[in-house]
Amino acid sequence: MSIDRRKLFEIIKKRLILHQNKLECGIDLILFLLEKVIFCDPTKGCIVKSKREAWTGLPRSKSLFFSKPDKGLPIGNLTSQLFANIYLNEVDQFIKRELGMVYYGRYVDDMVLVDKDRDKLLAAIPEISDYLKSNLSVTLHPRKIYLQHFSKGISFLGVYIKPYRMLAGKRLRRNFHNMVHDELVAWGEMDHTRRNYRQIKEFDRVFRQHGNAYLGILRQADSFLMREKAIKPAVDGIRGVEADKNYDVITLSRV
Repeated sequence: MSIDRRKLFEIIKKRLILHQNKLECGIDLILFLLEKVIFCDPTKGCIVKSKREAWTGLPRSKSLFFSKPDKGLPIGNLTSQLFANIYLNEVDQFIKRELGMVYYGRYVDDMVLVDKDRDKLLAAIPEISDYLKSNLSVTLHPRKIYLQHFSKGISFLGVYIKPYRMLAGKRLRRNFHNMVHDELVAWGEMDHTRRNYRQIKEFDRVFRQHGNAYLGILRQADSFLMREKAIKPAVDGIRGVEADKNYDVITLSRV
């Protein structure tokens, strides 16, 4: 919501002009299409289908309806995700080249820096903040900056990274268990005497989709016991659903 569309367009335009000899089509056409996508305002002429109550509690900073002119990209567009990475590539280069940070990673707007020198990390915070504000018109979240010893690990992208191992984060574990519980409750409340082939197949499909979405993330971390504890009772109790021996994937066996 804070991305400056004009700055974004200029960043992309500058890079395209620099490498236009490598383009497979005319730069004028590419710039025309980029301008149409970047400056498209989805709040104009849109049809709001949800009830107003569904917006209760949503911060104004999370909605394009309250964004300043030429600020923010629609989060549902695939191009927005790509543009966000292009936009923040500027700070990537600053951190790596100007600040000399060797161990640095970023996923969209979450960043992690690792260094042996604590003072170097502390000094980097205001410099990164100033660069973002001056060059990209965005700010670091004041309450989401953490500095701690590597042995304690760090929370990053839904997992907890510790030396030589990675654990599932609390929210990820809670959401996963809630999903399994909700699906089992729904299965238990279904009228077993009246449900038909189509109902069972649809339930299996939904459960597998939700379950495998979580398992795809969880299997990246040390979470076998947690996956086994949650999934085993589920597949034992739901006809037609099975899991592999490592509880990495839920599959449909028969209906």
